[in-house]
Amino acid sequence: VTKYLFLAAYVSVSVVLFVEQVIRKRKNVSDNFWFLIAKGCGQLLNFNCALLLLPVCRTFIRWLHNIPGVENVINIDKNISLHRYIARTVLVLSAIHTFAHYMRQKPPLDIICSKPGAVPFWYTRCAGVTGILLCLIMLVMYGVAAESVKRQRFEAFWYTHHLFVLWYILLCFHGPHIWKWCAAPAGLYLLERILRWWRGQTPHSVIKVREVPGSSTEVNHSQFLFRTFRNN
Repeated sequence: VTKYLFLAAYVSVSVVLFVEQVIRKRKNVSDNFWFLIAKGCGQLLNFNCALLLLPVCRTFIRWLHNIPGVENVINIDKNISLHRYIARTVLVLSAIHTFAHYMRQKPPLDIICSKPGAVPFWYTRCAGVTGILLCLIMLVMYGVAAESVKRQRFEAFWYTHHLFVLWYILLCFHGPHIWKWCAAPAGLYLLERILRWWRGQTPHSVIKVREVPGSSTEVNHSQFLFRTFRNN
């Protein structure tokens, strides 16, 4: 039930955001179908890129464990699975967004053939250049994040995954409003990393380790306020 409640809420919000963006852009400008698809998917990318960081904020997840009733709305123990699903959604939306922008313009070959020396807009404008760089970074990150690669070369996965910092910076230059969506999650993640560093500098000891239902393990540390740690 928890899974379906969360899925229903997620889909409902996504539909509302997409439709609202399409209606607003259609009122403001007179453009073609592909422009509206690109803008609608862009709005969904804003939403999903903001959500993408939350499941990997461990302190935030531990804090949610201590709020009564939260687990009836979302399965907190599946936070990494949720991160993966959102990442796949971002990949699909990015592909549609890119293709729609391509289709709303003449194909590059037509431009070059009809106007010698002409350069497609995505090689000259900030949105185009950053879009290409974002796609290249995603190609590396998603390729190395494949389960078969990650199991054999975890170090490669770990280091390439930290390209997300550059990816989010480029994202802020690519979309004019993305920073409004990502400011709070990015701030929370930054605080999370500071807390991780601080905990790493503080001596601590393991108090108790025990198995809990759901093929999970609970590890209690002496320095942590929130006690429950669970594997996905």
